[in-house]
Amino acid sequence: LLKYGHDAAGALQLLEQLREDDRVLYPMAVAYSMQGVWKKAEELLEEAAHKGDTRGKIPGLERE
Repeated sequence: LLKYGHDAAGALQLLEQLREDDRVLYPMAVAYSMQGVWKKAEELLEEAAHKGDTRGKIPGLERE
């Protein structure tokens, strides 16, 4: 997202095209968070974590 000058909408346009790649889930969550779309950001973080991405995990706050 820094590459896009904090342009969350622009980043999401690109990331949506790569949606089949699980690595884009976390950056998409960050972009949605920057836009204030918290529910979508949370859903993407949960999906990313379920698929093994640990970038969004906070130690001690794991959900069952």
